[in-house]
Amino acid sequence: MNIVIASDQFPTEQCGGAASVAGMHAKELARRGLNVRIFTTTQNKSDVGVVRFDGMDVFRAYSKYPERWRAWRSVNNPSVVNKFKDILDDMKPDIVHFHNVHHHISYASIKSAKTRSPKVFLTLHDVMSFHFGKLCEKSFIRPEDTSVRDVFDYKISALDNIRLSKKRYNPFRNMAIKKYLGFADKLIAVSRALKDAVGQNGISNVEVIRNGIDAENWVIDESEATNLKQQLNIRERPTILFVGRLTGAKGGDVMLKALDMIIRKVPKAVLLVVGDGGRAYKNRFQGKIDYVRFVPSVAYSEIKKYYHCSDVVVVPSLCFDSFPTVNLEAMACAKPVVATHFGGSPEAVEHENTGYVVNPLNIESLSSCVIDLLLDTEKAKRFGEAGRQKVLGELNLVSHVDSLYNLYKSV
Repeated sequence: MNIVIASDQFPTEQCGGAASVAGMHAKELARRGLNVRIFTTTQNKSDVGVVRFDGMDVFRAYSKYPERWRAWRSVNNPSVVNKFKDILDDMKPDIVHFHNVHHHISYASIKSAKTRSPKVFLTLHDVMSFHFGKLCEKSFIRPEDTSVRDVFDYKISALDNIRLSKKRYNPFRNMAIKKYLGFADKLIAVSRALKDAVGQNGISNVEVIRNGIDAENWVIDESEATNLKQQLNIRERPTILFVGRLTGAKGGDVMLKALDMIIRKVPKAVLLVVGDGGRAYKNRFQGKIDYVRFVPSVAYSEIKKYYHCSDVVVVPSLCFDSFPTVNLEAMACAKPVVATHFGGSPEAVEHENTGYVVNPLNIESLSSCVIDLLLDTEKAKRFGEAGRQKVLGELNLVSHVDSLYNLYKSV
């Protein structure tokens, strides 16, 4: 079986999110003896061409354009689509499986794949198939309601998208995307929440297959964590970990407020932010400099050490977070998680078993859950071990790829 995995990003040194999932997907298929090749894009002309990644060919096409054209180029990026056609004509794959295409590869490539391959699949990792950005609308978030909900309004109107994109708005974008999605044999949502969200916005033919992780790759020697804590000057300090870009949508504002409450109860607590903290948030945290550590850039292969330095991991997103990889990584490292109820986190984090699920708008609830796990180390350990068992079981990488492979054969 010849399979092409296509994703906007596929760095040989993996990053998080969809690119990480695409990498794990490709490697596991190759491990099973399938002929796997990767098509991706680069924004550096010097990187165009073919490189090897874990024994697989990675084809890189050049794509770089002003961000203001994204609403148009994400639908059809001719130079990349034409290069993709040439590669497919040469490879003659049995299956083409897309991950993210909404920046460079573009949705038009799905049609090109269907005319050159018997079976085509697209994994939806986010809401970009119907939205122009992150889903943070008031109708969805409902700022007046701080309860933990399980029913949400995901419907986005043209007016919502116009407000978000302003002069960059493309009135034909969503209609064109739906047309191109129709060429896929099956769309795959990474969570039930995402399937509901795309369904409320008129996208069907969707099956849920949640991402998995190889938990064994997240084990380290305890001395590595001890040494890192020493370097960060946080040894013997209860540590809260945030991984990713610290923005308002990802919970930067609520985390800033929650930290005030946390350090009143746990004076030695420290917030470790691994990722781009953003200048605005670094400035806002200045008054609490002793309680925050910013680590702006970490190789993906090294990030497990930071999880093992922590006592609790927070995912306080105030946007639709489809199925955060951070949850799985934390659980693989046997760390309890305090996660948002917006998106697919409740499908990974079991409330009062592997962590807590909260509405981040309820700052008191967010902070009290973090405090509880910092002070009750036995509970934190119990939750962490339960989380690790969950990723060793139902959310493991082998089961994830088994589900994909079974879908390949059934369609």
